[in-house]
Amino acid sequence: MANYRYLGAAKVGSKLGLQQLTVQVGNLNNAAMGKALPVTVSVNGVASNADNTFTPNPGRILFVAQNGNDSTAVPGDITKPYRYLQTASNGGAAGALRAGDHIVIRGGNWTDTGFDGAWLRFRYSQQQGSAPTGASGTGWIHITAYPGQVNGNAIEDVHYSTPAGVKGGFQGAGSAYFGTTGDWISISNLRMDVNANATSDAAPINLQYSGGPWRIVNNELGPWPSAINSKAGGVSGHGTNTKVLGNHIYGMACTGALENHGVYADSGASGWEIAYNYIHDITGGNSVQFFDNEGLAGTSMSGYVTGWKGFANMKVHHNYLDGSGKHGLNLSDSTLSAQIYDNVVMHAKNGGLRLNTNLANLDITVAYNTFYENDLAGTGAQVMNTWGGSGALRVYDNVVAAGPKSPSSSRYYTNQGGTDTFFDFKRNLYWDNGYGWASFTRDTLALKGNPLFASASTGNLNLTASSPAIQQATQAISFTVADDVSSFARPNNGKNDLGAFQLH
Repeated sequence: MANYRYLGAAKVGSKLGLQQLTVQVGNLNNAAMGKALPVTVSVNGVASNADNTFTPNPGRILFVAQNGNDSTAVPGDITKPYRYLQTASNGGAAGALRAGDHIVIRGGNWTDTGFDGAWLRFRYSQQQGSAPTGASGTGWIHITAYPGQVNGNAIEDVHYSTPAGVKGGFQGAGSAYFGTTGDWISISNLRMDVNANATSDAAPINLQYSGGPWRIVNNELGPWPSAINSKAGGVSGHGTNTKVLGNHIYGMACTGALENHGVYADSGASGWEIAYNYIHDITGGNSVQFFDNEGLAGTSMSGYVTGWKGFANMKVHHNYLDGSGKHGLNLSDSTLSAQIYDNVVMHAKNGGLRLNTNLANLDITVAYNTFYENDLAGTGAQVMNTWGGSGALRVYDNVVAAGPKSPSSSRYYTNQGGTDTFFDFKRNLYWDNGYGWASFTRDTLALKGNPLFASASTGNLNLTASSPAIQQATQAISFTVADDVSSFARPNNGKNDLGAFQLH
């Protein structure tokens, strides 16, 4: 390590308590390029995060600044930056971009538009990243904010606002260019909002038809007070193995059918990890949605990955989802397999969890989540099924609780579709806020009682010492949950607590 640039709150720090550490890499003692090295963070001699790695790889730094000049810009020279991230004719930094490069944007308020009305649209083959091999011209393409001066402890604020009438933001490949550009992309440390009259697929970050992977980390995305029927989200698009980590996503609005979401994975997506995000006030749609908008599962279409059977190996964990115009977690058409754990889901107008898929061989586990005060519109229940598949959806070790804003006409679960025998409820804590809901007999290991949250009225759903959820998570699951939504270790005193929080 050469020096420190920032240590402080991450974009989600105020809600999830995460911190961000930014350093400049120092001398690697002739380490081999393209080979993963361990990254360890030590505090007072105690090491953590030993499972993280860093892969050194050749690449250039392209600086972009509002006082730059595209005609005199020199890669690697902070005193000679580009003026534009991308121009309409693919000039600026994007015109010089290639695999392994970093684009570092200096602070300021930005409203530029480049190719196809985006801030940056991936269109050309040289804008294709790859797995890092140690060779020049390979590796991820990184786009990030300037981390600030040495020991300055202040990352520069890069604030982009999408203007009216354009897409703006970061836009992946179009369908005609699938697999040729805009893969292996990393976007971090930016602040982006969208004009109410931007185009319907604007989105701060829209993978479009990119094949992936993308890494979208520690960004502030919102608001987008859309005045039209927008059909995207804070993060949206296709692709495989995308990671959406530690982002603050909020204020996604929509008129009409409510199709503008917090995070929206659509046809062709698989292997996504959506974690450590704070997603709130998504009045235009669902907090998190999987939806096969093209009907791709089991078919073949140009511009998509072949052999796609549905949303497989999806992971949603350690998120705080508060307020949506539809559902909290919408596992919709062609959802196939997922692990969903350590999430708080609250204040959804409809179900906190909704399943709407008819696929066979489902393999979905929903465990250690806290669903609180959902179904505000009284259209169904806290948990909903609206289609009919087969296989297994396991709802284990959760807290499902009504609150004072929950309508008394709601219930714990409702089936508004076909067969739902694949739903397996075990060892959840249920609370009806005193409304007198019938006991949920499908869960033969159920507990019923007030979970005794620390301060539900202020959004603090930590458990208190007398909670009936404490040390009651006895239903086994097939994977390890090592901590709670606030990253406090599980188990504590030998046993896990029900829901997203472990008492501490």
